[in-house]
This record gives sequence, structure tokens and C-alpha cells, in this order.
Amino acid sequence: MIAYMRMGRGSSAGGTIPAFLKLAVAASLGLAMLALFFVAFVVVFPVVLAVGAGFYFYLRHKIRQAQKQAPQRTPRPDDGIIDVEYTVVEHKHLDRQP
Repeated sequence: MIAYMRMGRGSSAGGTIPAFLKLAVAASLGLAMLALFFVAFVVVFPVVLAVGAGFYFYLRHKIRQAQKQAPQRTPRPDDGIIDVEYTVVEHKHLDRQP
């Protein structure tokens, strides 16, 4: 943009592009960017927040529903889990002389 604004400064007879036309182009670019940011933050951002919140509550509802329907498992002896206590016995090396 700065390079565009400096075009024509070196030529005589007031330059190739009048100053008011440069100002109009810069203002229109600024308004276009302002409109883009307005649409992004006022329209798109709230929609994304609403969809995210809805998805969160939907997933939370589905998880609670699945937990209510799932049978409660109690550990049984035949499920492959061995419940015992272990004692570590230290091995003492004996120095035997032949």
C-alpha cells in the first residue's frame, strides 16, 4: 500500500494519479477491511460459539445417557484379574570358596 501511494512522485505535472484518487482508493480499502472484520466478529464468531456450546451440551447429554444404560461391572474372579499380595524377598549372595 505504501509503495502504491508513492507512485508518481517522481514525475512532473502533479504525478500520474491525483491525490484525491489515492485517498479514495485507500479509504475504500480501509472500509472493505472494516466490513470484513465486522462480518467476522459480529456474525461468524457468535455462530461458532453457539455451535460449540451446543456440541458440548449434546456430547455431555450423550455421555450421561450412555453411563445410565451401561451395566455396572463388578470385578469377578474369572475376569483375569489376580488380587494377591506380594512380598519381595531379597536374595543374599554367598561367597563360596572352592
